[in-house]
Amino acid sequence: MFDFESVSHLNGYIKQSVQDNPYLAEFSVVGEISQYVISARDHAYFSIKDDQSLINCVIFARSRSALKIEPKIGMKVKITGGLDFYSPSGKLQVIATNIEDLGAGDLHEQFNKLFKKLQNEGLFDSSHKKPIPILPRRIGVVTSSSGKVIADIVNTIRKRNPHYDILLYPASVQGELCPPEVISGIKYFNDAHNVDVIIVARGGGSYEELFCFNDEGIAEAIFNCMTPTISAVGHEVDLIQ
Repeated sequence: MFDFESVSHLNGYIKQSVQDNPYLAEFSVVGEISQYVISARDHAYFSIKDDQSLINCVIFARSRSALKIEPKIGMKVKITGGLDFYSPSGKLQVIATNIEDLGAGDLHEQFNKLFKKLQNEGLFDSSHKKPIPILPRRIGVVTSSSGKVIADIVNTIRKRNPHYDILLYPASVQGELCPPEVISGIKYFNDAHNVDVIIVARGGGSYEELFCFNDEGIAEAIFNCMTPTISAVGHEVDLIQ
């Protein structure tokens, strides 16, 4: 067993090992874009993934300006570049020099198929939209009982009108339990006739984390619900003072 005298020593060894590996100096890899963010300096930080793994990537402004496409979340792409290990933070990432479009990724394709199906069935027709009451007396919220989302909703509403009542239906907002529990919450408020409007909410997250809300059952539950329902999925923290 080899003893590294410090974290810096270990990270330096890892960085050198990466640099010395010819297979990692320049390669291409296929994956689906996730979490694509452009910095103030026009560098793009993103991830690519398959159904089992994910790796962080960056493409710097000069290489990004030469791209023939505009990368988007959900796009299936081939990345060309090399692997880099940033010693100070121990961060492993691909430094991309080119991105080629290979079409829609699996999740993006699933979303488009579901959207077209529901659209053809008329679920998105504006004629079915229910008016939101201007002054609801009681608001039902379907979301997690922990985290910042419910606190944010309560604080924001109370600032505007402290006389509103808020009822929470706790539900998972990620993973396999999300769709059935959100559906149960919507149906509960609709059957109980105890709220004037329903909010389905969860905080921000990656495309994959939010994808559980792209569910046919949730869409049908909202469509069949007699109570006006508002989506607040992927919301940012309220910074209004």
